[in-house]
Order: sequence, then C-alpha cells, then structure tokens
Amino acid sequence: MFRAIFIFFLLMLRLTSTACPEPARVNIDALSVDPVTNYVLISWTPLLHNVHGYIIFRGDGAGFTDTIWSMSQDTFMSQRPASIDTIFRIAAFNLCAGGIVNAFPSDTAIASRVFYCRIEQLYCERKIEVVWSNPMQSVRDIARFEIWASRNDGGFVLSKTINDTLQRSAVIDVSGHLTRYKIFVRAVSSDPAIYANSIADTLTLIAAPEPEYAYTKTVTVINNETVEIRCSVDVSVVWDSLFFFADNSLVRAVSRSDFLQNNRFLLPRIPHAFYHFKVSDTCGIIVIHSDSARPILLVGSLDRTTVDLEFSEYYGWSGSIIRYDLFEIRDSDTTLRESGLSPNQLYSIAFSDLDFAQIMNLSYFVVAYRISPTYEVMDSTRSNVVAVISRTEIPVYFPTGFFPNSYIEENRTFRPFFVSLPNDRMQFKIFNTFGQVVFSTTDPHNGWDGTFNNTPVQPGAYVYQFELIRNNITTRRQGVVTLIR
Repeated sequence: MFRAIFIFFLLMLRLTSTACPEPARVNIDALSVDPVTNYVLISWTPLLHNVHGYIIFRGDGAGFTDTIWSMSQDTFMSQRPASIDTIFRIAAFNLCAGGIVNAFPSDTAIASRVFYCRIEQLYCERKIEVVWSNPMQSVRDIARFEIWASRNDGGFVLSKTINDTLQRSAVIDVSGHLTRYKIFVRAVSSDPAIYANSIADTLTLIAAPEPEYAYTKTVTVINNETVEIRCSVDVSVVWDSLFFFADNSLVRAVSRSDFLQNNRFLLPRIPHAFYHFKVSDTCGIIVIHSDSARPILLVGSLDRTTVDLEFSEYYGWSGSIIRYDLFEIRDSDTTLRESGLSPNQLYSIAFSDLDFAQIMNLSYFVVAYRISPTYEVMDSTRSNVVAVISRTEIPVYFPTGFFPNSYIEENRTFRPFFVSLPNDRMQFKIFNTFGQVVFSTTDPHNGWDGTFNNTPVQPGAYVYQFELIRNNITTRRQGVVTLIR
C-alpha cells in the first residue's frame, strides 16, 4: 500500500515539475549473488549531479524494490533470493522545486540479469563439469572466469581460472564419497576489476568408495606348474575385478562374484616371481594394489646316500615367521623331518641304514608358519615338492591272447597299449618256446601278426618282454600271450 502511494506521489510530482533538470541515466555495473544467502548485491557508479537518491526495480514491471535516499551510495543488497530469471533496473531521482524526475526505469535504465551455473558429475572420471549461462548482463568487459567450490559446507576456495571469455563450461577434479559440493562461477571484469557471482549450484558426489584394504594372505606352491594365492579384499564397498600379476605380467583376471564364492585362485607357477593383485572399480580404474608375495622355492638333490636341500625365504607376510618345517614323503608316508630351520642355508640329510634301491619315491617340501596379526590365527604356506627319487612306472596293458585270422582288425595283432610320448624309448620282443626271438620292434604302434620270416607260426603260448624309458624312469613288463587260430 505504501509503495503504491509513493509511486503515485512520484508520478504526480513528475507531471507537475517539467522544469526540473533530469539526472543522467544510471546503469548497474554488476549483479553478484551471495553464495551463502543467495541474495543479490547490486553495484553501480554514483552520479555527481542532479541526484538525491536511487530507486531499485526488480523484474520487468514498474514495481520498485527499495528507495535509497543517498546520492553517494553505490551498492544495495536485495533481501529476496535470486532465481535464474531475476532482473534488476535502477533509476536516479532528484528533488527540485518540489519535483522528482527519472523515477521510472522503463525509458532510462538498462535491465541487468543474474547468471547461473549448473554442475554435473562425471562419474567414472571422478570429475565435475561446471556449465554456466551468459554473464554479459551481470557484469561488463569480462576478462576471466573463476570457479569457486565449497566441500561439505566449508569455505569457498578457488578451484580453477579460465581466461577464455567465450568459454561456458569447465571440468574440475573432485574426490571423496558422499561429499557435498557447492560451486559458483565468478565473472571478473578487466578495468576496473569488478566481479559478479553466479547463482550457486550444489551436488552430492556419489563416487564409488575405494576399498580400504587388499592384501595377499599366502602364495602356496601346488605343483611344478601351479601356485595357489589366497587374498583378502574389502567387500564392504563395490568394486569390479581383481587382476593377478607374476612380477609385471598379468596372469589372471577374476570378477567380484568369483571372489565372493572363493578367495583361493590358481595361477601359473613362475620360479622366483613375486605375485600381487590389483583391484579395479566399476569404471575399470585401478583403485588399490595388494602387497607382493613370493613362495618358498626348495631345491634338492641325491648324492649316493645323502640328500642336499636348500630353500628360500617366504616373502609377503607382515611380521615375523614363527618357523620353517621340513617334511619328507617316503613312498606314500608323509612325516615331519626337521623343525625350526632357517632359509637360505644348505641342509644335508644322511641315510646310513637306508636301501635306496627299495624306495620308489622320496620327496621333500617346506612349510612356513606365522600368527596372523589381523585375526590371531595360524597361517601357513608350502613350498614346491622336490622329488629326489621317483620310480613311478607307466601304466601299460597287454591282451592275454590274439587271433591273426579274426574279422576284427584290433584282434589280429598283439602289442602293448599305453599313451606314447615323442621322447619315449621302447623295446618289445616275442619269444617262442625255444627262446628264439620271433618278433621285435621299437615302434609302439607296431604289433606282432603271428608270423616269423613272413610264415605263420603254430598256435600256442609265447613269451613277451617289454621295456619303456621315459624321463629316465624305466617301466618293465614280462608275460605270456596265447596265439589262437
């Protein structure tokens, strides 16, 4: 009501005071939004003549916001929150001969508008993109843009400066999980240096949190070709895959679902290699590395009646190892041979009353123990198994009889059946009742057809001898086969 009366009073005075000189037109220099209150700070250059104050108008209509009864004042803070369509005008007025002029901005003042910014999360890049509107109606002669950011309602800090005045977007790095960002863009003029802040925008960063831990529990040798790695990874957060490495070579990738089902994985054994793994997030970015671990390497040899053994230190556990134990496998029996050994030392085991000719297999392996500092339970890891004696024979099958005149082709010849390898050395012989060799071959696919010097022999019993050498291991067989016609 008061404003309507005041406007009517100004109008009447303007119509009755045509002789009063009009003040010059005044324009807004900058509209700057306060990032905390969202109020608009209006700045202008005061006029020097024919002015007693200013009237601030908000919006395109004629309704005024406030009257400033001061000719020297050059700023005004609006007490209403700004929006993207907020427009301000300003007009100067004077008092002479009881008249007030230039109280209406429609024909004298240029409208000014606040500008705004919008922020969007670039999820996989862990960045925020800031986009802003045209700031030309907020401040003139722009020299640069500044991006100011606040984290978790803290103070604003300058994050980036952009000197390209035509640019309307920028990308800034961010970090953290569930972090609240508030950002505004500042347009700064060149001369004099006047600035205008945009309306601020807020965003809660929902970046995937990174695992807090990833470590190798044990690396155990399974056999000469394989090791088993046991690992532990923080599953309270979401991640995508594990990548296992032997030194710098990628040897296996495992999905999160596979890990949740089983945290033991088989990898190719590479002697002296260090094993570790890396964890990637759902964007494929490596977010954490495990520690490195190297399994125990045992080497050994047999010298007459003495076994010489040496093993390396297990590398990968935090804290100290309790002990190393040496185990012996004699044929099918496994026993603890020595306890409390030290790595990187030569150990000789002498056998004075042992007949090595009667032992089919003699092997050794080392086990390391420690108390886990995390769970206070016993951890153990094993070395490779070293065989100092191995007399494992090759499985071979011999028919008890054959029919040279059979209509079934497989029954027409007599030969041993086994899986042959390229480096095998074989000798197969057939003898008659007089001890005469009637057939001999070194070809595992060549069988006796029941002839001697291309002449069929008499049916009956014949003796065979078989010998196969593979990897310095000899398999021998001897028996009787019946020839039936």
